[in-house]
Order: sequence, then C-alpha cells, then structure tokens
Amino acid sequence: SEIEVPKQVGDFCLMKRKIVDILNNFDERNLFMRGLRSWVGFKQTGIEYNRVERYAGKPKFSFFGASTLALDGFVSFSLIPLRFILITGVVISLASFLFFLFLFLVKIFYIFGIFDLASLQLPQGLTFTNSMLTLLLGLVMFTLGIIGEYVGRIYFEVKNRPNYVINEIIL
Repeated sequence: SEIEVPKQVGDFCLMKRKIVDILNNFDERNLFMRGLRSWVGFKQTGIEYNRVERYAGKPKFSFFGASTLALDGFVSFSLIPLRFILITGVVISLASFLFFLFLFLVKIFYIFGIFDLASLQLPQGLTFTNSMLTLLLGLVMFTLGIIGEYVGRIYFEVKNRPNYVINEIIL
C-alpha cells in the first residue's frame, strides 16, 4: 500500500481523543482501522505481549472473515491490483507482438529458403489466429488497467479523506 501499516497489530488500541475525533469525521463506510490509524500520521507505539491459550470456546473469526479483512486492507489503501492489470496488459501485448514478429520472420525465412525452419511453423492460419488472440487479450487487459486507474482515483476521491491532518495549531 501507499502507507506503512505496522505488522502484527490488532484492531484493539488506545487512542487520544483527537485521533478518535478525526477518524469519526470520515464519511467512509468500510473503515479499515489498522490502516487508518497509520494514515492519520500520529505517533504509534506497540506493546508486545504473549497471548495465552484461549480459555473457552473457539474463535468466531473464520478463514473467510480473515480473507475479507485482508482484501479490505489491500483495496482501501492501494492501487497496486489495478496497476498490476495495466502492467500485465502491456507485457502481454508486447510479448504477443514479439511472438507475431518471430513467426512472421520464420515464415519469410521459410519462403525465401534462407533457413529451413519448417518445424517452427504452426499449421496454416493458426499463426495469425494465435497472434491476434494474444494481442487482443493484451489490449483488453491494458484497457481494463487504464479504466481501473480512473476508477481507483475516483474511489479515493469519493472517500473524501482530508488532504492532511493538523496535529497542532500554534498561535
């Protein structure tokens, strides 16, 4: 993510009233508190302790719940998944173009008898079909990545977080 979220921290914490007031003023619905505590930018101090074995019962937090929490943290403070799609689209488009160029050169070398690369040739018509499919897949992913960048920026704007948090006013 674009912010530094401390590892091995839970949702339970002790906060100053000023921080609680700032967090309560957010208009967001899905609050990922572990990230928001870091985002506001005040000093944090962790207290390490050894957890004792659970006295009774089993935890109610399932694997699905933990996965949802991880996804919330990943999506709330990062455009990396959207940029991954954009970069993947560029890589696939470039690779398919190079693949098409390679197959084209094989075809030319075979036609002019420069090299006997017949074993590298695909069946008739399959070369063009494969090249176009991979190129179009790359272009679709590239387009989705660009749309994702716009959607991600809109998402961060809709959250309506302040640009900065004032720690102290000196008169």
